[in-house]
Amino acid sequence: MQFAQRVFTVAGVLRLLVLPPLYFLVGFLGEQVPPEITHPEFYYGFLGATIAWQIVYLLIGQSPGRFRPMMPLAALAKGSFVVAVLSLFALGRAPVVAAVAVGPDLLFVLLFARAYVFTRDVPR
Repeated sequence: MQFAQRVFTVAGVLRLLVLPPLYFLVGFLGEQVPPEITHPEFYYGFLGATIAWQIVYLLIGQSPGRFRPMMPLAALAKGSFVVAVLSLFALGRAPVVAAVAVGPDLLFVLLFARAYVFTRDVPR
């Protein structure tokens, strides 16, 4: 139980430290990693949905037994981003830095799966 609590809480906190500043860095990112973002609605929409999932991770971390059914969805949320970025990298459409940057997310997918297995006998 403590393993699941720690994994989900750390996952939520780490990304909540990193993601909100991105709301203010859209122009900077366009300069540093061209091309400029041409559809800000997708950028901000993705960012908002991602931040919402971090709050779900914190919720799961508070009561892993109760929210165990959400764990595979949490892994899917992280995993879909990993698959997308690595696929784009394989196609030459994403830089090496993006492929490396999904490393922590891949690790959390594996840790979420392990937490799911470890909590199978935990009462809800």
